[in-house]
Amino acid sequence: MELELKHLAPYFPYNLKFIDKVANRQFDALSWIINGASQPHNSGFKNNLDQLLRDQELRVLLHSLSDLTKEIEVNGSLIYPCRFFGLEPNEKHQIFLTTKIVEKWMSYKEMEVLFKHHFDVFGLIDEGLALPLI
Repeated sequence: MELELKHLAPYFPYNLKFIDKVANRQFDALSWIINGASQPHNSGFKNNLDQLLRDQELRVLLHSLSDLTKEIEVNGSLIYPCRFFGLEPNEKHQIFLTTKIVEKWMSYKEMEVLFKHHFDVFGLIDEGLALPLI
């Protein structure tokens, strides 16, 4: 699998972050692509996007699907993401939600929740194209 714009675009409205592994700095992905914020000169939208998609030192930060039933921090608050779906945090609900995502049984509204909270719905972490949020 190759990282493509279609894998990142759904997260852009929700302040998707990526990390430069060499500089060990985090950036807002969309701002960086548009403004070239991490570069001394703005090389343009297409070049910045290409760099984010191709550079081996840049990785998007996402939550693993296994975090759906774990307590995670979002904007300074601790939440259990599974509760957005009316479910309690347990193994049975973890399996249920993961299956819905993998088998593409999610509604648009449910997918929005996953994108908003930066869950890896495309399997990018397993492919080495993203790093897990901790």
